[in-house]
Amino acid sequence: KLIFKSRKTTEQVIEELTKDYLPQEPKIELLIQSLVNSKRGITR
Repeated sequence: KLIFKSRKTTEQVIEELTKDYLPQEPKIELLIQSLVNSKRGITR
């Protein structure tokens, strides 16, 4: 929901994921890296 339904920019989503979810769920790092390395962005 945070990525697809929020009206936040990708940078804001990455910041929030890193700050709020990464400490609790290390697997979120894969999602963050995918967003960072994406050349074409994501489809919402």
